[in-house]
Amino acid sequence: MTILLILVVTCFTIFGSKFVLKKWFNHVSLYTVIWGTVVSLYELRLMNYIEISGFTWVLISYCFFAFLLGVAVVFAARNNFSPVRTPSMISLATYPKNVKILRNVTYFFAILGVVSVIQHWSVLIAKFGSIQMVLIQANLVYKLRTEGEIQGVLPYLYITSYVAVVLSSVYSAVKKKITFLSIISFLSVILKEIASFGRAGILMGFLLFIISFILFRHALSETTFKKKQKISAKEIIVLSSVMIILFISGITVVKAFRGTYESFKASTKTLSKVRNNDIISPSIYLYASAHVGVLSKYFDSDGEKVGIGQNTFLPIYNFISKFGVVDHPDFYQRGYWIPMWTNTGTYIREIHADFGIIGVIIFPFLMGFVTTFYWYRFLDQGRLFDFVVLVYLYVIISMSFLVMITRSAAWFLSFIALLVVSVILEKLMN
Repeated sequence: MTILLILVVTCFTIFGSKFVLKKWFNHVSLYTVIWGTVVSLYELRLMNYIEISGFTWVLISYCFFAFLLGVAVVFAARNNFSPVRTPSMISLATYPKNVKILRNVTYFFAILGVVSVIQHWSVLIAKFGSIQMVLIQANLVYKLRTEGEIQGVLPYLYITSYVAVVLSSVYSAVKKKITFLSIISFLSVILKEIASFGRAGILMGFLLFIISFILFRHALSETTFKKKQKISAKEIIVLSSVMIILFISGITVVKAFRGTYESFKASTKTLSKVRNNDIISPSIYLYASAHVGVLSKYFDSDGEKVGIGQNTFLPIYNFISKFGVVDHPDFYQRGYWIPMWTNTGTYIREIHADFGIIGVIIFPFLMGFVTTFYWYRFLDQGRLFDFVVLVYLYVIISMSFLVMITRSAAWFLSFIALLVVSVILEKLMN
C-alpha cells in the first residue's frame, strides 16, 4: 500500500512539474523520482530492514512538500512579472569563434586532468611497484587514502577533471554528439577514482555530465536557433549509452578490485540469488535504499555533536582546521545498524545535525526556491555563471538521497573553479 501511494504521488508530481516548468527533465521531477525510487526500494524489503519511524516519515514528507512550496513561490512570483528573455550568451556559444574558444578552454582543463591522473598513478606505482600490485592491494590503498597516508599526490589538481567534464558536456550539447573531449574528461575522473578506489567521484562526474548536457540543451531550445538546435532521440540515446557504459565500467572496476561483501544475513532469499550479479546485487540494493533506514535510526539515537554547518561546509572546516581554529573534522559519518552497518543517511540527517530542526524546516524550501530562481534566470538570460550554479544545485538534489554533497571537496572546489571559468568565458565570447 505504501509503495502504491508513493508511485501515485510520484507520477502526479512529475506530470505537474512538466506543466509548470515546461520540461520533463527538471528539478521537481528529479527530486521526486530519486526520493520515490529510494523510499520504494526500501519498502520492498529485499533486506530485513528496520521499520521507518513515524517521525522520520513525517520529516521526509515535509521536506518533499517544502521543496515543492519553494518552487511554487518562485513560479507564482514569476507569473506576476514579465520575464526579461535575453538568452544572449547561449546564442553566442553557438557561433563558430566561440565554439572554438570553448573547445580550447576545455582541452586545457582536460589535459590538466590527465596530468593529475598520471601523477597520482606514478606515486602509487612508485610505492607499490606496479599497476598490478596497486590493484591487488586495493583495500590497502583505500585505507591509506582515507587516513591521508599516501604522500606525494598533488592536492586538488584532480578538480580540473570535473571542470573539464562540465565544459565538455556543454561542447557536446552545442555539437549535438559525443566528443573525444567528453570521453577523455570523464575517463580522467574514472581513472582518478580507480587510483583512490572510490566510487562517489565517478557518480558525481557522471551526474555533472548528464545534467550539464540536458540543461544546456534546454537553453538552446529557448533561443532563436530552435530548428537548427533540435537533437534527435537517437543522438541522445547514443550519447547517454556511451556515458552510462563508462560509468558502469568504472564502478565495476572499483568493485572488482576493492571487493564487496554480498552475503548479508539480512538479505531475503530473492536478493541472495543475485549476489554474484554486477548490475543487481545485495550491496547495490543496499547502496540504493538503506539511507532512509539510517536516517530513522539517527533520529532514534541521541544525535551527533558537530559544529554548526560542519557537514554542509566540511571543506571549509577542513581548511580552517589546518590553522588550529577548529578541530579537524571527521570525513566519514557515524554508522548505524539497520540491521547491517551503514553510515549514509540522506541530506536530511546532515542538515539536522548541522542546524537542528530549524535547518530541516528551512533548507528544503530554500533548495526549491533557489533552484527554481536559477532555472528561470538561466533559461531567460542564458548566462554561463547561472548555468554553473544551476548544474551544481541539481547535483545536490541528485545526491540528496545519499548525503549532503557539499561536504565533498570535489563538489565544492570544482564549483568555485567553474564559477571563475564561466565569468572568463563570458568575457571571451562577447
